[in-house]
This record gives sequence, C-alpha cells and structure tokens, in this order.
Amino acid sequence: MAKKGRFFLGTLLGIGAGAAGVFFSDKKNRDKVAREGKKALKRAEEEVNKAKKTLSSKSKKAQVEGKKISTRVKSDSKKAKAGAKRVAKSAKTSAKRVAGAAKREGKAASARAKRTVSAAKKSAKRVAK
Repeated sequence: MAKKGRFFLGTLLGIGAGAAGVFFSDKKNRDKVAREGKKALKRAEEEVNKAKKTLSSKSKKAQVEGKKISTRVKSDSKKAKAGAKRVAKSAKTSAKRVAGAAKREGKAASARAKRTVSAAKKSAKRVAK
C-alpha cells in the first residue's frame, strides 16, 4: 500500500528543482551565489579562528586562576595544619576540571565552526560547477 502524501512531496520537490533551474540559468545569479558562498566561507573561517583563540585564552586563564588558587590554598594550609592538604588537592583538581571544561567548550565551538566551513566549501563548489 502506497503511503499518502508522496505525490505532494514529489510535486514540491519538482517545483523546487524547477525554480532552482530557472534561477541558476542566469549567469548573474550564478555569479551572485558564488560570491555569497565565498563570503560565507570567509565568515566561517573567521569564526573557526575566533573559536581557536577563545579556546586557548580560556584554558590559559583557567590554568592561571587555578595556579593562583592552588598557591593561595597551599600557603593557608601550612597555617591551618590537619585537613589542609586535602583542600589544596581539591582546589588543584577543580582548577584542572575548570580548565578541561573550558577546553572542551572551545573544541566544541571549533568543531561546529569547522562543520560550517566544510558545508560552505561544498556549497561553493556546487555553485561553481
């Protein structure tokens, strides 16, 4: 038994393909799409670079803050005696955890930007053909 709605979907796809054919038949439109594709590619590459810079700066800041906290806690621990070693260790591990989280966040942003660049490149190649 055939599923309902296939005719409608096929009709919409046919209309879309026809409209795209008419649109791309004009040289001006092809050139315009190619220009816009290059602009999108350039913007995506800028976002990738920005994400990389953000990643490195966030992880460096987190490490610096972690070291400051760790040294501060260590100096206080000498004065406070007994349970101070556990506190210093926990501060250091939490600083590492924060640095790791910042790094993962930056990597995720970088990966998203790379996928955008990849899609833009593919689109630009398709339009250029």
